[in-house]
Amino acid sequence: MFAHGLKTNIAIHLTILLVLAMILLNFVMMITARRDLFGLEISRGYTFISGMEANIISFQESDNVTANSDFNDDFGRRLKNAGFSCAMVMDAKKNRIYSNGENCTLHNEIETLTRQTIRSGHKTTRFSGATWGVWGKQSQDVIISAPLLRNGSIIAGVSIV
Repeated sequence: MFAHGLKTNIAIHLTILLVLAMILLNFVMMITARRDLFGLEISRGYTFISGMEANIISFQESDNVTANSDFNDDFGRRLKNAGFSCAMVMDAKKNRIYSNGENCTLHNEIETLTRQTIRSGHKTTRFSGATWGVWGKQSQDVIISAPLLRNGSIIAGVSIV
């Protein structure tokens, strides 16, 4: 590292700078990719919820969605096919319509978020848990909550993980 020639010193310094630049560029790309993947997952969750909202709207207004076993079977099948681990659906009176999922340890938090969504009428996204990522601890789960609307009024609330 202590070469005596000017050309050698310049070559060594340029090599070090290029290696550092490549490492920093890799760091920035990973942070950007992680942010984009989180955004994509959140968008996929809201798309899934919108599809379920369209499915509920297809029921006649006099139909009781909670009593319809086709809804529970269909929702469970769609949830599994979409790759979400668990979900909770509550009607406007905050009664559970659907609560199921594989390896779901967040039932209390999902229930709380679903109740808040029904009460406020706003979509909510919350990160939960921690796991080791490439650059340290990161969020493990994304909980997506949204109200289901029919003719502008809230008929249910959904939270998915």
